[in-house]
Amino acid sequence: MDFPIPATPTAVTADWLTGALRATGALRAGAARNVRPVPVGTNAGFTGQIARLEVDYDVAEPGVPARLVIKLAPANEKDRALGAVLRMFEREVCFYREIGPRAGIRVPRCYSGAADRSGGGVLLLEDLAPARPGDQLAGWSVEKARTALRHLARLHARWWERDELAHLAWLPSADDRRAAAIAAQAYEAAWQPFLERFGDALPARIRQVGARLGAAIAPLLEGFATAPTTMMHGDYRMDNLFFGEEPDSLAVIDWQLACRGRGIFDVAYFLSQSAPPARRRKHEHELLALYSQTLRDNGVAMEAPEGILEDYRKGVLYGLIYPVIVGGTVADADLSPTGTVHTAADRVAQAIMDLEADRYLE
Repeated sequence: MDFPIPATPTAVTADWLTGALRATGALRAGAARNVRPVPVGTNAGFTGQIARLEVDYDVAEPGVPARLVIKLAPANEKDRALGAVLRMFEREVCFYREIGPRAGIRVPRCYSGAADRSGGGVLLLEDLAPARPGDQLAGWSVEKARTALRHLARLHARWWERDELAHLAWLPSADDRRAAAIAAQAYEAAWQPFLERFGDALPARIRQVGARLGAAIAPLLEGFATAPTTMMHGDYRMDNLFFGEEPDSLAVIDWQLACRGRGIFDVAYFLSQSAPPARRRKHEHELLALYSQTLRDNGVAMEAPEGILEDYRKGVLYGLIYPVIVGGTVADADLSPTGTVHTAADRVAQAIMDLEADRYLE
């Protein structure tokens, strides 16, 4: 894309959109005439700005969408700089360009995408409506969790121990040194502010875990990078899953943290942070068994659920860094007792204690 990337969705013009769609061949003879950006209620902000574009064209062309979703880099310079160092937008653009149609899981069609070295970027994606995103705060129902884990297992099976992954320059390993160092640095910087904002709601045991977790980030990531490896989503949670009207219908968005590593991390993150603790406790074993069986059904010589519990526990433990970093660094992090950070921190804290996952800090 050899023309400027708009700073905000409201800055998108008909001429810009025409150029972006023509550059990839999505639009051929026609041109956009009117573009109306409509805000959407998603997880936009920390990883990007998201809006729906309603578009009128001067000529009707088959396959040219009247509605698109645009994703732009974060408006906040600090978040944008972090994304640049981690190459988050570049990673997502390359995922859609090189992997998307053959991912093994449904993802939105990408009509155009570009990223720059400053952390800027743009994606023009298929509008998945009438499919609807999951509700992170309400959490998964057992039916939606089964759907989510069946599809996740198919993704992991598709890329299980595939040599191709190691040759994708844009796809880091889970233990990428730069990413690990940044994660540890960001965690250590966020821990005290997080405690000041949310610490009163944490059990004393988890405050002790949190104080020690920063030093364990690199070793945990090294473990996630050992064979057998696959394509990890990295942020597999309800807000990033779109459930369709048909049974077992699912599409997955937000591939900015995709990496090469042990797929069980995605499972641990999803089960521990996307549902209330009582629901997780009731269905955890069943859902781990379903994930393992779906891998086997798709050709992976996978261990029984009991054999993956150690990695599962480590994934749950590592998951604490997500609410800590967001809660300790994002200026507008929701401080309410029912807010996203409070909810995620409580859920992962309960999971760490239930599974005695803090043993891996010893």
